[in-house]
Amino acid sequence: TIPSIYGAQNEGTNFANTLLSSAFLLRGYGSGTFIGRTMFNTNFEYRFPLATLDDGSGLLPLFLRRLHAAVFVDSLAVRGIGFNNDTNLFERQDLDQVFTSTGAELKLDTTIGYGLPLTVLLGYYFGLNTEYGNDFSFFFGFHL
Repeated sequence: TIPSIYGAQNEGTNFANTLLSSAFLLRGYGSGTFIGRTMFNTNFEYRFPLATLDDGSGLLPLFLRRLHAAVFVDSLAVRGIGFNNDTNLFERQDLDQVFTSTGAELKLDTTIGYGLPLTVLLGYYFGLNTEYGNDFSFFFGFHL
């Protein structure tokens, strides 16, 4: 398969990335659009609070803690290949082009079951290199 030949790939949405994961976060582009042996990835993110809720609902085991938002710019340079949506082909990349995306996220921090933290995430992403990106994309997810 291509990932085993070329190495790491990009992750298109904000899934749970760990230190053991080899995927690089580049929101606004599809997962696996860029695959390579060498990748340089930057993430600039500004988070700000919207509301401190600190509210529960009777006996329902759900406690709303806070609502916050973030705006970001992600970028990636890769030595490997990138999938061009216009030609439907993988094209060789050699760190000479930087792929950039931007967007915003809304996060709701909660506690469920009287002790389990859960963050609900709604993201709106845009890949600026549209021949490789998929224009605007939405993401809805949960983080435990």
